[in-house]
Amino acid sequence: MAKLAGIVEQGDWRCERSGKEKIGGRDTIHYRALSPSGQQLSGWIDAARKFPLRIETQDGAIITAENIRDEAQPSESFEMPVGLRKFDPRALIKQIKQSDVWVDQPAHLPQVKP
Repeated sequence: MAKLAGIVEQGDWRCERSGKEKIGGRDTIHYRALSPSGQQLSGWIDAARKFPLRIETQDGAIITAENIRDEAQPSESFEMPVGLRKFDPRALIKQIKQSDVWVDQPAHLPQVKP
């Protein structure tokens, strides 16, 4: 979404594997990620689930996933509620580009020569 909105930092993130650790009895792989501006994040990925169990930001904030259970989910959890529809960010951006708030001239209009 950040890339679609055009707010991604210029440059490439670097990610390095820095070892294995146990978190909550689970085997994890620890990674460090470094943004182009120097911001650092650490993540511990559950080796079996391929899912982050812990993320730590440079300022010390920690986000953890706990009490995870491996079990089937009810199918109705994945159904769209009546009256709602899926959101398509690309369609929204296309619509905005065709409105009068967009700086560029919409592609569907003929080019005006001065």
